[in-house]
Amino acid sequence: MSKRSGFKANSVVRKLRRFFVNQSGQVALTAGLAAVPMFAIAAGGIEVARYNSDRAAFQNAIDVAALAIANDDRASTLDSSKIQENQIALEAVAETYIAKNMPNADDIKAHVTLTGSQVKLKVDHQFKTILGGMVGFQSVDMNSSTTVEKAMRPVELVMVMDTTGSMGKTDSSGKTFLAGAQSAANQLLKSLYGDVGTTKSTESEYIRVALVPFAAAVRLDVSKDASGNYKTEFDLSWIDTKGTNDLSLLNFTDKTKDATGAYVWSNYTAWSKLKNKSTNASMAWNGCVEARARGLASLKTDYIVNDEPPTSGNSLFPAYFNPDGPTVSNGTFYNDYVGNYSPTSSTPPTTGYETSGMGKSDSYTSSAYWGARYANQNKYNGFKLTAETYDSTNKTLNSGPWMGCAVSPVAPMTYNRTTIETAISNMKAAGGTNIAEGLAWGWRVISPGAPFTKVTGVSGKIADNTIASYNDARWQKYLVLMTDGENDSMYRDSNGNSYPDSYSNSGYNAYGRGSQDLTNNRYGSTTETGFKTAMDNNLDTLCSAIKNAGITIYTTAFNISSTNVETRLKNCASKPEYYSKSTTSANLATFFNGIGEQVRNNMIYVSN
Repeated sequence: MSKRSGFKANSVVRKLRRFFVNQSGQVALTAGLAAVPMFAIAAGGIEVARYNSDRAAFQNAIDVAALAIANDDRASTLDSSKIQENQIALEAVAETYIAKNMPNADDIKAHVTLTGSQVKLKVDHQFKTILGGMVGFQSVDMNSSTTVEKAMRPVELVMVMDTTGSMGKTDSSGKTFLAGAQSAANQLLKSLYGDVGTTKSTESEYIRVALVPFAAAVRLDVSKDASGNYKTEFDLSWIDTKGTNDLSLLNFTDKTKDATGAYVWSNYTAWSKLKNKSTNASMAWNGCVEARARGLASLKTDYIVNDEPPTSGNSLFPAYFNPDGPTVSNGTFYNDYVGNYSPTSSTPPTTGYETSGMGKSDSYTSSAYWGARYANQNKYNGFKLTAETYDSTNKTLNSGPWMGCAVSPVAPMTYNRTTIETAISNMKAAGGTNIAEGLAWGWRVISPGAPFTKVTGVSGKIADNTIASYNDARWQKYLVLMTDGENDSMYRDSNGNSYPDSYSNSGYNAYGRGSQDLTNNRYGSTTETGFKTAMDNNLDTLCSAIKNAGITIYTTAFNISSTNVETRLKNCASKPEYYSKSTTSANLATFFNGIGEQVRNNMIYVSN
């Protein structure tokens, strides 16, 4: 919208009229004087033509300048403390643009006004006449204004946050790394939503956010409402509840099926065999998930590193079930929760314990029988187990089938900012590190296909509840990955020392046990070096696949000294400047704040 000033062409006529009125009418001078007004009229015509040409160039220069400053990051800020400063800076930018398009203009003055939806540019300029001085004017005021409307290109953003045990360490200020990460995540939200002072928006039709905390595995939210329905989008059809995925049967020797054709013992059903020690009620699967099967990328069956929708069999996600480790004198097992009895005891334990049905000979303590002890499902049947608890001092979960999994669950894509803030505050540090698995679930949360397809928090003015497709003309997709360590397949003690399970040659994580036969081995290796290589390679593969899907990735290495993981995170980021190494919580907060500001700036574009 432009307001244009006009050249007062008839001012020449008025000046000439006054000239003739003031004359004495001497006939002798008439002929000579007649040449003066005739020349003035001709000069006026020339100046009018010049003015109109200059006026068109002036308006074009203003329009170009307005578009330029509207696309400047400083035009999108809603921080009241910076608006005045940014307006002054943009006025200089506008004057530079206009001067380049009007090289003879040396008296330009721009006035910029910024609002949340508009950029207003008003420019004053003096049009210098060439012949106008003859009739009393050497310049003419020329001014114009134009308004550029901002439009919003909405975003979907998922934060994939490391919540492993090492995040419980403290920095020099006494603040835990996790607390620093939580502050940084909240800072990103402040920048993204454009908070002004203490005023904050709890929802925006242009912003959807998700959170994926990860450790050695990822936990889905299986909490239910009063009606027994899952509180967040959740569909059991993509979880292997019947043991049709071979990976769900590896921890048990019993391969019998019930009347429906489902396996009696699988990762999913084993949960319900255990009882809560306090309530005597059957336990239920806690939402932790394992990785799917390895396969061929060409056939889209390498489910560990792809986003193919689950259908049946190996494409379904096994429930996470970290098996009880034997209690023996000649081995080390870090997740012994059922217990054992002395093989020399004359009285075997009650049915349901680890060695039930296996006899009580000393020979059963040898490594040859560790696997049998691991897979003897009878020990779980009716065993009363202490419910899952978190040790805030040692940053661990108590022993149980949940050991190694993230403590806090995924918060799926939502319009509700408070939901994400609550999920951030609920994050707790525990477990090992499987960056690739966290990244894989970050992808699944933001991808348009199963297992997540809906956006929660829909209300009132917001009606769109479907996750956007890839390369959507409106929606932009962003993934932010933060980790503080290397991929790790081992158990770790409270001091960070790593140990393999004596039988598994690894800890237990989303990829199961390292010693598993290669047919069902999700590492594709049985050595510690091979485990780490597989996890690193999976991270690289996932980064490439996610970027190829049109998702922009930001990465940050938080308190990491490993050049290996730093290099991988640098390569994972969509641009070199989208990677940061943060050595303090303050560094991390600054980087996350920058992400929020940059994403918000990318949301705003010019609509003429």
